[in-house]
Amino acid sequence: SQSGSPWLPISAFGLTFTGAWLLLLADHRSLLRTVERITQRDLDGDGRVADKPVEVERRVSFNAVELSPTGRYLRSRRIDIPRGDERAVCEMARGVIANKAFTQREWAHIYNRDEFNALRDALIKLGYAAWRDPDDHKLSAYLLPPGRALFRALAEPTPPPAQGETP
Repeated sequence: SQSGSPWLPISAFGLTFTGAWLLLLADHRSLLRTVERITQRDLDGDGRVADKPVEVERRVSFNAVELSPTGRYLRSRRIDIPRGDERAVCEMARGVIANKAFTQREWAHIYNRDEFNALRDALIKLGYAAWRDPDDHKLSAYLLPPGRALFRALAEPTPPPAQGETP
């Protein structure tokens, strides 16, 4: 026969848990960091989970309006560019319009391989670029006419309205 009450381990656990909780409450920041570490969420909005900065994926999004050769509206698309660095996208657009190659090697100073591949794949998926050889992706991709128009628009952004003018 077993001796002892089943309540003894339950009570011991309860007392231990309560004691630990009271110790953590003495330093509420420590309690908050502990809860953030367990849940992996930024509960107090300080941009950190426990003591680590929160990693935020940045993206540049814009709407591209496509016009026919006669200037009539064709369609508008929302485009998400991987890695949210608007200056990098515009720098590459200016370079490509100035006949620099649309290759990862050419743009390695602003895009690593994964970032460039994600951008290239997004442009291919949206119909702005195509593979030179669909069977051999080592030959890179090139911009289709809508892609060149998109890059021209990015290379020559619309200036902000002058003071006193409304957009």
